[in-house]
Amino acid sequence: VKVRREEVVHLMDTDIQLLRWAAHVLEWLRPELRWLAMGDAVDSFGWYLVQQLDLRIEADNLRQFSNDFRSGRVREARIAVPRVFASTESVMVTEVAEGVSLSTFIKEEHPGRVRHQVFVALIDTMARMILVNGFIHGDLHPGNMFISVAPSDGGLLSSASLPKITLIDAGIAVQMDDELRSFAMSSMVATFRMDAHGLGESVVKLHRDEGLCKYARDLDKLTDKMGNLLLAGAFMCDEEIWSQTFDNYEEYRSSRVSEYFARMIGLLSEHRVRVSPSIWSLTTAFALIEGSVAELGYGVNVLRAATPYLFRGWQHLPERLRSWVRLDASERETREGDDGPPPGAPARDE
Repeated sequence: VKVRREEVVHLMDTDIQLLRWAAHVLEWLRPELRWLAMGDAVDSFGWYLVQQLDLRIEADNLRQFSNDFRSGRVREARIAVPRVFASTESVMVTEVAEGVSLSTFIKEEHPGRVRHQVFVALIDTMARMILVNGFIHGDLHPGNMFISVAPSDGGLLSSASLPKITLIDAGIAVQMDDELRSFAMSSMVATFRMDAHGLGESVVKLHRDEGLCKYARDLDKLTDKMGNLLLAGAFMCDEEIWSQTFDNYEEYRSSRVSEYFARMIGLLSEHRVRVSPSIWSLTTAFALIEGSVAELGYGVNVLRAATPYLFRGWQHLPERLRSWVRLDASERETREGDDGPPPGAPARDE
């Protein structure tokens, strides 16, 4: 049973009003910052917060996820969403999630095979949300995923013996519209084709379509810099690409999603492009799942999980095979990078 605290709505409304007032005052004092449209940013931020206050919204989100994963299966695992028995604006009653939170699961002793199954399942779940369902859980931290592991029957693997992942706390969810889904597809395809310009163009187009480039400058330069940044984040790239963003190889290979997000925001700000709320939501979801997967001891590879959904059918088999080869090479370089930078890569300055 989930119950909203009585005073939360008033407190949240007060906080949002204060933020809106602060944004108005700052734009009055610093007119040159009006391109940031801070009032609109506060409204977008407030909208995501308010979603969590109406438990009817969370109930609807849980039902949507339940329908999206009605088969009960993802790669290497089973998946479930608690059934909603009743909901009002301030109270929601659901099934109890089986197992323990991912936070607890990580601390327990489990065979490497089971941990790997959970890893594959989590990445596949995110890929399906983005590329198939178009509906994304926006708060997948380790406390919002429960894992249950049933012993196999007589040592034989069966569907029932696979780990079961239950998604909870769906107050924040992202419904992808046609523009956002098109962006996700085009940017991933450009990434697999190592097309930095096409990747940067996808990002700029999304912002232009959302009306966020009113004060933009040097969009051609932004396109190239953004494409190289994101391509470097997707694969272990040649120095020609990563050196445009990072000072040295060590800094490059140790960067995580949050670092790329910060650099992406920096590039957008440099070129006076307001950050798309859609990009913000997607990247936040990626950063959370990255943290969860990192706790299992693996690196995030949503691109590998995405290949079956991007390149379907025999006509796309050559491209699918090329993508696997590229991913294998990138992952191998990541592992080998633990022993030091490749020949010719500049070392960290002392």
